[in-house]
Amino acid sequence: MPVNCRIYDKPEGKTKNGCFQEMLIDVLAWGLKPAFVTGGSWYICTKNLKTIKNNQSGFMFAVETNRTVSLVKG
Repeated sequence: MPVNCRIYDKPEGKTKNGCFQEMLIDVLAWGLKPAFVTGGSWYICTKNLKTIKNNQSGFMFAVETNRTVSLVKG
């Protein structure tokens, strides 16, 4: 069952990425262990990807054409 961040509350200081990470933590707390986490290019940032990786899940995100991606660590 996909979990979507429909709304995030700027007055509470939540960002779209903070909302994403909060939802991922909630899903993991439910006991679910997703093999992959997917998302749109709007949610692709180093912190989100590292949070997913640190929880032993793979990820598939859309990447905008103006982004550079390295296949080599570092």
